[in-house]
Amino acid sequence: MKEKLEMETNMDYNKLCQDIVAEFPDFKIIKKTDSSLMTAIDIFLRIITLNSMKIFMDRYITTLGFCVYVPGSWDTMPDIQKYIILAHEHVHMKQRQQYGMFLFSMLYVLVLPSLFTYRAKFEKEAYETSIRLSYQAYGIDYVRGGFKDFIISQFNTSSYFWMDVNTKSLNVWYDDFVNTLEK
Repeated sequence: MKEKLEMETNMDYNKLCQDIVAEFPDFKIIKKTDSSLMTAIDIFLRIITLNSMKIFMDRYITTLGFCVYVPGSWDTMPDIQKYIILAHEHVHMKQRQQYGMFLFSMLYVLVLPSLFTYRAKFEKEAYETSIRLSYQAYGIDYVRGGFKDFIISQFNTSSYFWMDVNTKSLNVWYDDFVNTLEK
């Protein structure tokens, strides 16, 4: 089934890694558990979210520059899932290149909970890639189901420090984007 899915959708994880290296020679995938920086960020996130962000090390992928920090479960994930995640992170690498390292970092890190942050803008662009690829891989029922709830929760919970708390506008954004995929 996995091989059939990758063939039908042309989502070749190893090829994507090669393409990213060709575009960004400093690209690396690093386990979060091997990084003292990720451990420090985990502690910081627990403090500023009053311990509601407990899953940073285990469930979230973090891209800093051209290094993608992954949880320990990365090696056991299906290649199609790694492809979708890495394509999302690739969008962030391109955003960094477009805005420059300093400006992108400052705009991304400015995470005051609000109705609009640049972080939300950057994440919407990247999540549109995730949604499109998930639609191609798993179909419309998947992206209209629990996946939608997961994506929306990334914006309006402690997962990304409440970067967009306007659930109504997030639902409109998501549904509008999925509607474009169906056309």
